[in-house]
Amino acid sequence: RLPQEVEEGYLGSGSRGKVVWLDPDEPDVVFDELLDLNDRNLSRLAAILQPFSEDALGTCIEERTPALVSLTLLEEEEDDYPYPMADDKTLGDFLGTWRRGLVRVVHFMGPAACDVMLEGRGGAKCSGLPDRRDSVGIQAGPNTILLFRPDCYAYSCATESEALTIMASLLSAPPQFSLSGWDGDTELLNAVAGGPPPPSWPEHINVMNCNTRLGASWDEPAMMHAGLVGGCDTVAEIPFSRFDVNFYFCAEPDEIQFGPPRTIQRHTSFVDAVDLFDNKYFEISSAEAGAMDPLQRQVLEVGGACLFQQGISKKVSNRQAHHAGCSVGLDKADFSTMGIDAGPSAGNNALAIVANRFSFTFNLKGANFICDTACSASLTATHLAKLMLLERTWDPLDFHIAIGTHLCLSPGPWIGCSMSHMVSPEGRCFSFNSSAAGYLRGEGTSGQFLKF
Repeated sequence: RLPQEVEEGYLGSGSRGKVVWLDPDEPDVVFDELLDLNDRNLSRLAAILQPFSEDALGTCIEERTPALVSLTLLEEEEDDYPYPMADDKTLGDFLGTWRRGLVRVVHFMGPAACDVMLEGRGGAKCSGLPDRRDSVGIQAGPNTILLFRPDCYAYSCATESEALTIMASLLSAPPQFSLSGWDGDTELLNAVAGGPPPPSWPEHINVMNCNTRLGASWDEPAMMHAGLVGGCDTVAEIPFSRFDVNFYFCAEPDEIQFGPPRTIQRHTSFVDAVDLFDNKYFEISSAEAGAMDPLQRQVLEVGGACLFQQGISKKVSNRQAHHAGCSVGLDKADFSTMGIDAGPSAGNNALAIVANRFSFTFNLKGANFICDTACSASLTATHLAKLMLLERTWDPLDFHIAIGTHLCLSPGPWIGCSMSHMVSPEGRCFSFNSSAAGYLRGEGTSGQFLKF
């Protein structure tokens, strides 16, 4: 079956099918005498149209795609043919066909007839067609061959029983790019230090997307970028919803060593609504969700967003497992020190479960683990993810989700960091500045979808 992102683009609106490509370059291509005959007929049609394509289409037909054979997927077969994951090649081939497609040829081979509808797209190209119609409907019986322009008409095909089709797209020439010159001052390019050479293939790892849950609702990378460019920060006073900072605050850093345990810092960067969680999306019961460490919720939300942007929703992951890994960098477990009765958890909130639960929820079968290397935990989790993706011999992964997370739920770490004079009394880091007097604790969760 074709991936969900491209199925209707190839087969038509509302169409579902069991498919195979008749690509002669593939070593395990299916050979059938009748299919091969009809495939060669598609090439003959392309050869007949080619001399007239410049006048009729405005550009010349240069080549055709491999034939796509499709057999109607019946409703009762849906569970047996889940959507596969769309890889880069599939999406790239579809995009190239969509951009360069001049004519679509569909040969209906039966046995059932198909109800075909062509809906005009409008625009300048359509208005120039001779005998133009806004919509065309036909019943395509066995051995009907349909040719249409995909840039002028949207194609849909419906049938209530099995029908076999073989189709191909006739394409224009691929675009050719060349650098003819440039403007501007190029001296800056010469002034930049060369640095080490980039890693050689196959050491490259692709970052397919990234997602964030940060303070000030910087919940998208673009929002974080805009905030940093604008010179903003997300620092606020510790809210009462976490704890009463006035009870623990000491205004004089030199007196922190005397008296009860206190903190010299009353500001930080907080993620909003860490107590809220859409447990139904992740198919987690309300009772279990209430006892979960908020770190687990943040990891599920951010990592789930990374998967969703690649076409893997919770329902998709239920139908199809992926041999993929998950690594989470963290170094605090404040939730267990807050005195909240989480009920009989049986290790439910052990740190290892943060990554375990994510893999279990989204049906990922590769290795999952946490990294606790203090401030470098997220970097270490991402680096180990890279090493695992580069290993393509013994355990090649489909992809890897690398996440870093941190929440400030308890006053304990503030007190400890203040007693050791690690944090800034001003509530700011002032990095690379002579006025720097310590660091600022903060919250956030970021995740990346990594792929070889």
